[in-house]
Amino acid sequence: MAKTWKEILSDKANFADDVQVTINGEAVTIGQLRAHDAAHGGETATLLQARETEIASREARTAAAQQKLADIMEAVAKSTGMTFDQIVSGDTAAAQAAAAKFRAAAGAAGITATPSGEIDWATDPIYKPINDRYAPLVQAADGLQKAMRAGATVMQNDRARMAWLEFKLDNPEAAKKLKYDDAVKLAVDKGYLDEVGFPNVRKALEDLAAPGMSAARDEENKKKWTEEGAAAERARMFGAASKPGGMGTAGVEFEPTPANGKVPTIAEALNKAMTDPAVMGMVN
Repeated sequence: MAKTWKEILSDKANFADDVQVTINGEAVTIGQLRAHDAAHGGETATLLQARETEIASREARTAAAQQKLADIMEAVAKSTGMTFDQIVSGDTAAAQAAAAKFRAAAGAAGITATPSGEIDWATDPIYKPINDRYAPLVQAADGLQKAMRAGATVMQNDRARMAWLEFKLDNPEAAKKLKYDDAVKLAVDKGYLDEVGFPNVRKALEDLAAPGMSAARDEENKKKWTEEGAAAERARMFGAASKPGGMGTAGVEFEPTPANGKVPTIAEALNKAMTDPAVMGMVN
């Protein structure tokens, strides 16, 4: 039974430090791997084992694909009368001869055509068995596509309405002068898309509220995603959240830790916030 990498790195009697192995085209010693594994708490052995498992899985898939291709070519050879070598070499003459035989057989069987001259898949003696087998699959695929389109529509509407709600919470005064339908229309007309490809209603609302607002926010987000900006953002968020009565990451002010030391759960905090008239006024 093959040893795992954890067993290999632990087995100094059979795998000396100077034994070399090749990983990703580079030669390394077992000793180097042991040192790295020890320094990283066993992570090296875990990663090497995962890599070996993936390689074995990929080789198994490749072998299965090769067998599938061989089966297909064998079936083609039997149905056309062509040899394996003729198929592999792309023997045009043999392929044309096989096609001629099929055309002759089809003509003898009497292919049924529709008034427009196309093959009548529902009644043709050659193609009807194929149609009977695959028509249910086509219908199922059509149904799946309709369901996926419906689901995508629901997701798109939900994202648009959530963007509208978030904008109202962030900009309650500006939102009073805007209409949801106008923002959706502008997002579609301008081709504004969010990160998953749906109409970016938030960007449209910012354009309607004040020229340049969306551009300023885009620039702000770019800065946040730089290494320096991300560090500053983390310091701002967690620094404020750690202060008694400070602002949480969602921008909602929570009370200091109670005297009894029991910190309220997220559910309890949300339930309390949802009963706060000030918060509900912003939502409405």
